Amino acid sequence: MKMRWLFLILSTALLSGCGYNVQYSPLNNPLSADEAAIANGVAARGPVQASDVTLFLVQRPERRYRELGIITIPTGQSLPNQEEIFQLFRQKAAEVGADGVIIMDTQTAIETYPTATYVYDWGLFYQDTIRSRSIFRGMAIQFLE
Repeated sequence: MKMRWLFLILSTALLSGCGYNVQYSPLNNPLSADEAAIANGVAARGPVQASDVTLFLVQRPERRYRELGIITIPTGQSLPNQEEIFQLFRQKAAEVGADGVIIMDTQTAIETYPTATYVYDWGLFYQDTIRSRSIFRGMAIQFLE
């Protein structure tokens, strides 16, 4: 009975660690009078298709836009799948009605902590475990034209 509960708890913990916690922080930037005249109700638009969201990696868009909010994707993997990260940016941007995402610098943190290992007949040994985390960030934007 105890083994069954232990297996259930461990499998739940492992499965809950899969996936990403995509976060969105709106900026609540009001439109200026000039932007409002150009936008003509763009701000009231709802969700769009993820396939319609454009990612800007190297250059900012040439069209006029307003910044809606920051999308943050923290990871626990040292080498996350880049295409999966891009798709998560598109999905979250589409939910908030953005036309594009300007990819910002990735933040990386490296954690080191001691881990104890017991080796039979030799005793207890300590070694450093290193884990890196990446935080991907992007600015959700909406075109004014």
